[in-house]
Amino acid sequence: MSSEAAGRGERPEIIWAYGAMVVAMLISSGNFIFGSLAVDSLPASVVTFWRTAIAMLCMLPFFLRSGHGIVRYLREHRLKALWLMLTGVVLPAWFIYLSLHSDTLIDLAVGYTMIPLMTVLFSALLLSRRLHWVQSLGFTLALLGALIFAFRGSFDNLAQFDPHAGFLWMIACCVVRGLYLVLLNKWDMKPTSDGGLFVLLLAGTVLLTPLFADQLWTGLSPADYSWQLWGSIGFIGVGMGALYLHLISYSTKGIGAVKASLFTYLVPIFVTVESIIFLGASIEPYQVYATALVVPGVFLVSWFQETQAKPKPTS
Repeated sequence: MSSEAAGRGERPEIIWAYGAMVVAMLISSGNFIFGSLAVDSLPASVVTFWRTAIAMLCMLPFFLRSGHGIVRYLREHRLKALWLMLTGVVLPAWFIYLSLHSDTLIDLAVGYTMIPLMTVLFSALLLSRRLHWVQSLGFTLALLGALIFAFRGSFDNLAQFDPHAGFLWMIACCVVRGLYLVLLNKWDMKPTSDGGLFVLLLAGTVLLTPLFADQLWTGLSPADYSWQLWGSIGFIGVGMGALYLHLISYSTKGIGAVKASLFTYLVPIFVTVESIIFLGASIEPYQVYATALVVPGVFLVSWFQETQAKPKPTS
């Protein structure tokens, strides 16, 4: 087969990979909208329980078909599995839903793009990777933008130290998510939906069950959930908890991790449009110039790391 014919054969797969990545980012942005609706009625811990439990159930058939053993996986990885469960399954989701009590989803969506920045930071700390001056410049820009978001562009808020709590929770989400990605690299572990990822979701569900049980006794019972609340939970669990992971995996294999990571910048755009259309939000001036610092800053940090990692061509 000629190279031209091979290229024609690969092109539909690449198109599908790009399409899957766009859908994944739409699901991610929808997590902000539906998540904010869910936390109006339920504690963030309970929303996290539903997301984790539904995702685990969605992956149960793949796990049963593969024949992997839960006890064997935990015995092999022990404390590593605990760390991955906390940093990859429980805490990022919990922190995101704590942040969604905010009335400014646009700020949170821009803050979400700082996951690559935190990943590079932990790579430098845990994997002994040195930062280039371009990355240091990117860090400075992104942190200045984050500071503006944290205090909503107000010197009065800064002087009185009255930060935007929701944005700080989002940064906490980025911190633990970045740590999770680096630990996967450091320990050379790649949990899959039919193996390790199912075990992590199962462990996370067990850990969150007491908080869910407490809600049953002291708060709203599932029998009393409105159809809107059930719809939000369903989107979060099936969409963000399960489908999103498959779409990311499929797209990364087709177009590579570098190109796939750039799609993260679509999330603030989608969230902004959805917030304006469905929630009646408006764009504030500080959001414009803070975004103009955060997005290029994160791009410089993450993109320069990838380009530096590529081997130089030999003569």
